[in-house]
This record gives sequence, structure tokens and C-alpha cells, in this order.
Amino acid sequence: YLTQEQTYSRKFTEAMMALKLDNRMSKDEILEGYLNTSWFGRGTYGIQRAAQAYYGKDVSGLNASEAAFLASLLKGAGLYDPTLSANNRARAVERWRWTLDRMVEIGRLTPEERAGYRDFPEPLESNPLYNTGEQSDYLVDLDTQYAKKAAHVSDKDFDRGGYQIYTTFDKKRVDELTKSVNKARDEARKKNPEAAKHVHYGAASVAADGRILAIHGGPDHRKQGYNESNATTVRAGSAFQPFVYAAALEHGVRK
Repeated sequence: YLTQEQTYSRKFTEAMMALKLDNRMSKDEILEGYLNTSWFGRGTYGIQRAAQAYYGKDVSGLNASEAAFLASLLKGAGLYDPTLSANNRARAVERWRWTLDRMVEIGRLTPEERAGYRDFPEPLESNPLYNTGEQSDYLVDLDTQYAKKAAHVSDKDFDRGGYQIYTTFDKKRVDELTKSVNKARDEARKKNPEAAKHVHYGAASVAADGRILAIHGGPDHRKQGYNESNATTVRAGSAFQPFVYAAALEHGVRK
């Protein structure tokens, strides 16, 4: 993963990485991989789990309207989940309408089909199954990744269930670490509010024997999916833009 520095050299590196990936995989394969690993909010990565979390159905059962809403979450699930705030709902509806209209423009929907989607496809209320707490989901993500890797279990096999995972997390340590990080964040905001907007906080408490006792992955897993204490969850971000533009050009999109 690249750093978050905003430089021309980083953008150039992203472009080179995109070209190499494009030479090895088809556009459909790249898009499939992106959708299967992207953060959609509600503790979910991947379009299949997102479909379950927001609509209680498999991705194959989504209609165009529901799919258009889920696509909007890729811009930032914490900003577009309509159940989190009124502002979120307004953004989600606006983006949903834009997506459907755009699908008509590029020939993915007919005007008649678009006319049938007048009402916003309200997702299910937040499901406790996917929202176990501000820090709990970060802990679940971390131990799930480790368990799959250590036991050489595929995502498909893991999703079938039946596994028992024992962790070394200590709730008291997690709570104390969260308090410490929140205190540091509040102090930074008081000293320099503008600079504090761009600061991210990740922390971990590790015992002398290597046991991970606590982590702080971010302010709230429902609003920020990537784990600040685990770099492997950093989103692709603008590195994916070259693939979007290339796919658009292949399909004749010029504006």
C-alpha cells in the first residue's frame, strides 16, 4: 500500500501500478475484485455482504435501484448510510438519483425502466449483526483476517461458519485505550482545529509475550471502515480511477 502523501510521485506510482494490473487482469476481473473487497459500511466488506446488511438478500436478488444505492456507498459509507443522519439520507438520495440517471445516459437502463424507480429504496434499519460497537468491529476484522491466514482458510469456507475463534483481547484495556486516544484527539483539536481534521489515530496495546490486548481502529467502524491500527484495510481510493476511466472509454463514454 502507498502512503497518504499528496504528491505527484505518488500519483505517478499509482498510475504505474494501475497499468501493470491492467495488463494482468480484465476490466471485469478488476471490478469484481474491487467490489468484493471494498468497504460498504455496517461492518461489511464486499458487495455480497453489503446486500445482506442493507437489504437482507443476496446480491443476485438486487434490482437496479437497490444496486444504485449500494454503489453510492463507495464514495464513503459513513456519509451515505441514510439511517445514520438526515444529512446522510439527503446525500444518499441525491447520489442514487444521479446514478440511475447516469445509467440511462450510458445505456444501462432505458428511460422506461428509470421511470419505474421513483421511490428511494430504503435500506433495512441498522442490523445489530453488522454493528457490534464502535471498536468491536475493528477487533472482529483483525481477528478474522488473522484466523483465515493462520489456518489457511478461504473466504468462501470461512463464510460457511462453524469456526470458534479465541482472542487475547481485554475489554478493559480496549476501553482504556479508547479513552486515551479520544483524549489525545480532543487535545489536538483544541490546539490546532484545522490541522486536527487531517490527523488519523490508530493504536494498539501489546503484551510482552506478543499477545494483542487492545487496538483502537478509528472513531467508529460504522462511519470509518478501514482500521487505523491495521494498514491492510486501507481503501484503494484514487488508485482505482484509471480503471474507471479506461472502462468508460472502452464503452464509448466521452463525457
